[in-house]
Amino acid sequence: MDVIDNAPVCAVVVEGLRKRMPAEGGSSDQLDTVTLNLPESKSIYSLWNELYKNGYEFPASIHKPSIAYDCGATKLVLNPHEAVTVVADDQPTTKTRIRLNDMLIAHANAHHGKPLEFNIDNSGYDNPKRPTKGLRNTLGFNATFQRTPRMPDDNRLHQLPGTLGAYDLFNVESYTDRLPKDIKDAGGVFLPMWQREAMWINFDMASHKWAPKWAVRVYVGRINAVSGLRMDEEPEDSGGEVQQDYIVIPGQRWLDGICVAPGVVRQFVAMPLGSGYTVEGQKTSEEKYGGLQIEVIPELKPLLCKWLPDTDKYASDPREKSPKLGLHKPIDEWKTPAEAGFKIGDVLRCYQGPVDRREPVTIKDLLDTKGDTAWKAHYHDVTIPVHRSLTPDETKSRPALGWSGAWLGEVDRSAPRLALRNGAPARNSSPHTPSMAPPLYKTSNQDDGVTLGVSSSKTSVKMASRIMKADSQTSSITPATKAPQPKVEPEPQPSDEQVIDIDIETTNLKAMGLAAGGKLVQDIYKDPYPPKIWNYAAARTIYVHILDPLSCEKVTHMVPIPPPMDAKTYTEKGGQFYVVEEKVDERLEGGDFEGVKSVSQMDKQIGVTTEPEFDPMKPKQCTTCLIRLCDCIIRPCDHQFCNVCIKKLEKEGEPDPILARKDWKCPQCGQGVSHVAGFSAPMNLPGEEPLKMKVPVHVMEINDGRVGFRSVQKTRI
Repeated sequence: MDVIDNAPVCAVVVEGLRKRMPAEGGSSDQLDTVTLNLPESKSIYSLWNELYKNGYEFPASIHKPSIAYDCGATKLVLNPHEAVTVVADDQPTTKTRIRLNDMLIAHANAHHGKPLEFNIDNSGYDNPKRPTKGLRNTLGFNATFQRTPRMPDDNRLHQLPGTLGAYDLFNVESYTDRLPKDIKDAGGVFLPMWQREAMWINFDMASHKWAPKWAVRVYVGRINAVSGLRMDEEPEDSGGEVQQDYIVIPGQRWLDGICVAPGVVRQFVAMPLGSGYTVEGQKTSEEKYGGLQIEVIPELKPLLCKWLPDTDKYASDPREKSPKLGLHKPIDEWKTPAEAGFKIGDVLRCYQGPVDRREPVTIKDLLDTKGDTAWKAHYHDVTIPVHRSLTPDETKSRPALGWSGAWLGEVDRSAPRLALRNGAPARNSSPHTPSMAPPLYKTSNQDDGVTLGVSSSKTSVKMASRIMKADSQTSSITPATKAPQPKVEPEPQPSDEQVIDIDIETTNLKAMGLAAGGKLVQDIYKDPYPPKIWNYAAARTIYVHILDPLSCEKVTHMVPIPPPMDAKTYTEKGGQFYVVEEKVDERLEGGDFEGVKSVSQMDKQIGVTTEPEFDPMKPKQCTTCLIRLCDCIIRPCDHQFCNVCIKKLEKEGEPDPILARKDWKCPQCGQGVSHVAGFSAPMNLPGEEPLKMKVPVHVMEINDGRVGFRSVQKTRI
């Protein structure tokens, strides 16, 4: 073997070659034998090129008794891999070490999967303090928090109300200089809520067959909203099965409250920490945490890696006449090394992507085990192939194909990403402030959710929605449907120059927790999947802190949205209620909330005061109507009333709301009113909560996951 330009050279002998143009006096049947010195690393196609340069016709193939090659012959080659050693279960796991009883798929996800990150960006804006509308991660998880009317706390069952718009979410990281240490240490996001205001969580994600699956544990002040257990408390076995303390997505699109009975939840209602009303306070006798803690567990993503025993016997020999390709069958990734028959010390091969690939046969492959490089040329008498090269333009425009005509590149089969497409209503003037203007919502196709560490997808999925829109001609609220939405201008955003960063004292910030409100009909569905599909090691917890609106204003320097309307006003404005199909055999039992009292029950226990002193922690009766709690305060006299009685101060017949309030007098002391401030969402006295009016029910199509029409005699309401 010779060397040319430091490259090993192989002498290849080819017999039976025909000249393209026989020499003068020569016979066309004359067959030649030539010896060519070629670099052994060159592809077999270089042999055909050299034969052509030497004046010979292209042979159809060259052959020996056991094998034949054409100019495009390929061989099967195993791709690079990682050697992974099986270790004992008490040993640490790394990319090159797997425990004996760890599933192969779990090891692949831990060391080769895409990291699960919740990073808030600013949708192209330079100001990091700009609020967002949704929580998203890099793998398609998406959750928003919806304002909603608080349903009557009268111990009756009520249907699910729609939304009054998504809450603004603020990144804790952007306000570390203004927040308490415990919030800074926990991280996450924060949002403003009025006391006695209700909310529900919308998990707006794809629900098709291949959509990524999620197990989500929702905690209110570190109390599990499904099981009623503390975050550090293990679920108990029940008949050999561990109690389910999470919801599964897709499947559970909404969560409106804590699960108190099969098919019944009590609405999430905000109350101040220290009041004793929160679920956390009643379960633990302490109110330390508040807010929400959302633990997200993704499914194990399959086919990230392929696993084989540590052997090369599956690679074919290019000298075989009929090599049997693709004989390697990967080990079942849902098994552990022990289940697959391996023991400690054995080595597995981990392939990220295809196990093998096609490569052109090289000159070196023409050298057999005995060192013989003699080959015979074979010709077809039908067509003589013509040598030609692709032009540069052709090579640019054609796809990158392998030698056998297969794609060399891989198709990206990562999990689909879904961007939030349901536009949330614009902020409305609350009926509990002096303006008393009815809410007018905008429809929008603008992406209100902000991607956390992932670009927005252009894929939209049409599903049943509780997001509301407004009729442009009236003030009635109508449900969003599948009909095409009108094009509207995006809601104007303040420019960065308008955001003035000034020093404001942020001491005495008031954090909020979640209490139990009225009863709603909502099933919490059982997990239909085997427990081994969940990627426990990738679980992440996001903290959603709740501040009262005035505290949130101190931190963000943004004016809070007014308190929401009550259920009666919501119904009068055309607000819709939703009925969800009840799946009796697929729902969970109620959690351990037997001793948890609702907000109205706590009001009754504490006692409603009529004292003139202002204490937002204590329920106070409106001394004018005697049936509602105070939710507004008049300045400068500081007397408190309910929003309905405040509205009655408006002059009748005066169309201008500014002039109508010009001569307002406090009903209690007669002093002039400078302005009215809300401090709570509306609520009646205990026992005065029933919604005594006809409630329209919005029933979605059955194929949208909701129940069709049923006789009223069969309803639970």
